[in-house]
Amino acid sequence: RQQNYKHFIDLSHWEKDSLALEGKGSLVYDYRNQKIYCALSPRACKNVVDDLIEKWNKISKRPYKAVTFTAHDRKGNIIYHTDCMMTLLHDHAVVSMTTVKNKKERKNLVLELSNPPLNNVPYQIMEIDRLEIEGMCANMFNLVDSEGRNTVIMSDRARRTYDPEKFEEL
Repeated sequence: RQQNYKHFIDLSHWEKDSLALEGKGSLVYDYRNQKIYCALSPRACKNVVDDLIEKWNKISKRPYKAVTFTAHDRKGNIIYHTDCMMTLLHDHAVVSMTTVKNKKERKNLVLELSNPPLNNVPYQIMEIDRLEIEGMCANMFNLVDSEGRNTVIMSDRARRTYDPEKFEEL
């Protein structure tokens, strides 16, 4: 498998300690600002995230940083997939700040997303509520169409769940 790619980051050695970093759902990539956002959980351990960033930065032309936090659903359970509570679009960071209970982590998340000195391209934060999380409103992505316009791709379920004012803003 490694032979098909120029670079391959192997994190499997963490398995012996029962530590993990699940696939793409646990990470939200911010290519414009060189950050990787991660809601920590048993499926996304901080040590493994830090190891990924260290190895990533050895092969990347631009250094990245991890922005980690812990998020909880309305029942108090850990949110396992970061992309269920946040996504990055062209102009907006769609995120449920209420899921991040720790005030320091929440403040840091706001700064990392929207503070101009910390970002090449700061985002306008659009907060979503717990109902919108359950409606998969953070599980969407941004594409550029053939005419250069940004287009948001989301499920019908998310579209029906979105607050009409927020949907209009998108």
